[in-house]
Amino acid sequence: MPENAKAFQSVRWTAASFAGKTLLQFLQIVFLARYVGPADFGLLAIVFAATAIVSSISDAGLSAAVVHFRTLSRRNLSTIYWLNLAIGASLTVIFSFLAYPLSLFYSAPTLLPLLLLAAPNIFLVALCQQQRALAQKNLNFRKISVIDL
Repeated sequence: MPENAKAFQSVRWTAASFAGKTLLQFLQIVFLARYVGPADFGLLAIVFAATAIVSSISDAGLSAAVVHFRTLSRRNLSTIYWLNLAIGASLTVIFSFLAYPLSLFYSAPTLLPLLLLAAPNIFLVALCQQQRALAQKNLNFRKISVIDL
């Protein structure tokens, strides 16, 4: 497939994925607002915000490096993968230890189990970052879109 056609197809998949994710997030908020009380909705917002911040830190620019460099050896890819996992595991442990102080800060004891349940998600995101970066580098946005939804 020519590069122009592949790039156009990638844009289409990215747009479709963005629209689908936006719709699903909207439906998630509508569902939560309908079936969860205001206090619990606030707790979930705290959990989502905290995990989003930590997950964005976990990448540490390594995905951008995978996409940027034209060629990477298997050794480089392996090193980046294990570094991603080490960062993800470390941030998961740190997040778990900070769960209790966060629940005290917000005076919400029910926040603690929610944060502890969300903590492994940080490691799971790190586990997939390199594969996502490789798919992005190869303009395989269909794969990324299907996974995102």
